[in-house]
Amino acid sequence: MGVTNFSQVNPEYTTGTAASGAVTVNSQSGLITSESLTTATQGIYTLTVTNNRIGTNSSLSIDTYLGTATNGSPVISSIAVTAGQAVITVQNLAGASLNGTIVFPFWVLNPLGK
Repeated sequence: MGVTNFSQVNPEYTTGTAASGAVTVNSQSGLITSESLTTATQGIYTLTVTNNRIGTNSSLSIDTYLGTATNGSPVISSIAVTAGQAVITVQNLAGASLNGTIVFPFWVLNPLGK
């Protein structure tokens, strides 16, 4: 089995900023910034990502952390993938409301030959 030298991989990388819980980023990887959020403790934020690299058999590697927000603890609770789209549900697990943006670094993984 061959080994891929990931230091030589040059994926497409795009940034995008969400508006009203939606963003379009058509690339294999990137960084999404939410709109400014005030999600309450235990509250839910839903982000719909439109991306032509996402297929029905795709996996989405995604994380979240505070952007401009200084309060809150966003945790991804679910990801639903369909052709061209992913719906990401984030819950604020902190004892304080979010008070700014959160950031989502992502990578779309597709099966070979797809």
